[in-house]
Amino acid sequence: MKAKSIFKLLSVAVSTGLLTAAMTLPALAVDETQYTAVNGHEVSFNKVLIVKEDAKIPNATFTFSTEPLDADIDAGTDTLAVYALDADVEDVEVTFAPDDDTEDDDLDGYIRATQVVTIDLTEVEFPEPGVYRFYITEKDVDVEGVLYDVELNDTDDAYEEGDGNCVRTLDVYVEDVGGDDPELRVTGYVMYKGEITEGPSNAADAATVGNEITGDVVIDENGIYVADNTDTGDTGVADAEKIDNIKNLYQTNDITFGKEVIGNQGSRDKFFQFTVTVTDGVNDEDVFPVVLDNAVAEPEGNSATIYVADDMAAANNVETVTGGELKDGKVFYLQDGNYITIQGLPQGCEYKIEEEKEDYTSEDGISAELASIDIDPDTQDKEALEDDPEGTIDGEDIYTGFTNEKKGIIPTGILLKVTPVIVIGLVVIAGAAFFMVKNVRRKVAEAGDAEETEE
Repeated sequence: MKAKSIFKLLSVAVSTGLLTAAMTLPALAVDETQYTAVNGHEVSFNKVLIVKEDAKIPNATFTFSTEPLDADIDAGTDTLAVYALDADVEDVEVTFAPDDDTEDDDLDGYIRATQVVTIDLTEVEFPEPGVYRFYITEKDVDVEGVLYDVELNDTDDAYEEGDGNCVRTLDVYVEDVGGDDPELRVTGYVMYKGEITEGPSNAADAATVGNEITGDVVIDENGIYVADNTDTGDTGVADAEKIDNIKNLYQTNDITFGKEVIGNQGSRDKFFQFTVTVTDGVNDEDVFPVVLDNAVAEPEGNSATIYVADDMAAANNVETVTGGELKDGKVFYLQDGNYITIQGLPQGCEYKIEEEKEDYTSEDGISAELASIDIDPDTQDKEALEDDPEGTIDGEDIYTGFTNEKKGIIPTGILLKVTPVIVIGLVVIAGAAFFMVKNVRRKVAEAGDAEETEE
C-alpha cells in the first residue's frame, strides 16, 4: 500500500511538473504560408467594323460581357489546370459613327474602322498561382446588315462568316515570383478565338516567369501580352487560334434609280419629282453618300416644270442623305436621262421609290434600249434597270426607275392635206401677182395717152 501511494504521488508530481513547464515555455507553432491576392489589369483588344469603300460607317453600339469560368478544368498530362473564379466584371460598350477614322482593309474595295474594347479586371482578385479563364461575348447589335465574326475565305476575294460565334477566351496567368517570400504576380494574358474548354500547355516559356505588368494591357498580334512583348512559345491550347480582335462586316448595297421620257409629246427637259423612302434598318443619324454624276445638281425652272427651281436645287444639291431623311421620304428631281445613286444602304432594309407622273403614262423600270447609263462600264452596254421600285435589299445592288410616255396623234378628216394647201397657196399668190402687174400696165398706158392729148 505504501509503495502504491508513493508511485501515485510521483505520477502526480511529474504530470504537474510537465504541465507547469509547458505553461512556462514559449509557444511553438508552424507558420502558415498565406498569399496576398493580386488584382488584374485593364485588358484591351480591337473591335473592327468593315464596310465597302463607298459606304459610311453606321451608327452602331456593340456590347461585350465578361464571365469567369464556372467550374475548374483539371490538369492533364501536358496541360495545366484552369481555375474558376467568383468575379463580377462590368459589360463594356463601344460605339461607331459615320465620321470615324477609317483605313484600307485587307480586302480591296473595303475599308475598316477600329475601336478599342477595354475589359476592366482591376477589381478581380487572383488568390493563388495558376491559370484563370474568362469568356468575353459580343452581344448581337440591333443593326441591319451586320455579319458577325467574319474572315477572308480561301480565295481572298470575299468575306465569310467565321466560326467563333463572337466569343473570345481570355486566360490570365498568375505566378509565384517571391522565392522564399510568397508573392503573386499576373505575368501574362492570352486571348483565343471561340470558347476554349481545354487547359493550356504546361510547357511554359521562361520568358513569362516573373515579368511585371503595369498599366493598361494590350493583346498584341500574337494574342498574348507579356512585359517584354515576347511571345510565350508553346504556352497555349493545341489547335486554338490566338487572336487580338473581333471583326464584323457591315453588309450594304446601293440603289440607282432614273427617269426616261418617250413619246412625241414627252418633254425631255421637264423635271419630275421622286420620293425615296427607306425603313426597317436605318438609324436617324446614319449617313449615306449620294452620287449625282448622272443627274442635275441644281435644276433650273422651265415652262414644262411645275416645281420651283430653288426648291429643286435644295433637294438635289446634296452629297449625303441621313437615315432620318430617308425614313421621312427624301425628295429628288429628275428629267429625261437622269439617274441618282444612294450608296451604302444596309442589307435587310425596306425601300420604296415613287414618282409624280403628272399627265404622263408611267411604267416601272427602264429597258436596256432606253437606258441612258451603262451599269457596267467595262461592257459598254446599256443594261436594263428593271428591279422593282419597292422591296427589300437582300445582297444585290438595286437598279430601277420609271419610263414615262406622252404622245398624240393629229386628227384626220377635217384638216387639208399638206400638199394641196401648198398648191392652192401658190395659185393664189400667182393670181394676185398677175392682176397687180396688169393694173400697173393699165395705169402706165393711161398716163401715156394723157400726155399725147395735151400736145
